Amino acid sequence: MADLMIEQNDRWARSASSSLPERVSAEAALELIREGGELIDVRTVPYRDKEGIIEGARHIEKIDILDALRPFRNGEKLFVIFCSRDDASAAIVRVLRSAGIERVLDVAGGFHALAQAGARVSPLTR
Repeated sequence: MADLMIEQNDRWARSASSSLPERVSAEAALELIREGGELIDVRTVPYRDKEGIIEGARHIEKIDILDALRPFRNGEKLFVIFCSRDDASAAIVRVLRSAGIERVLDVAGGFHALAQAGARVSPLTR
């Protein structure tokens, strides 16, 4: 499945008229991260305190994400966004895409699905 997603991702990257799906499985997301995509955690600090963090994920507050990713508008970089489950990240992907940041995906099942798929989880340290 992850190989299929990578193959599709390469085709989409070559074709400006094609768009990425909005949501991918946690397994496919981890494969896309290994291939150079950036994993972005939009959970609030209380959730990160309670659940831990995915190693290598960049944390961006929901309110700041549009400004943080705006420089990548129409860019080649792929962003894979997750929240605790998947409601907030799905909405964020729609907002980012409407702002012209098209290479963004949402992880189905969010943090919990990533952890179950084998992502390394650590406690939040400050």
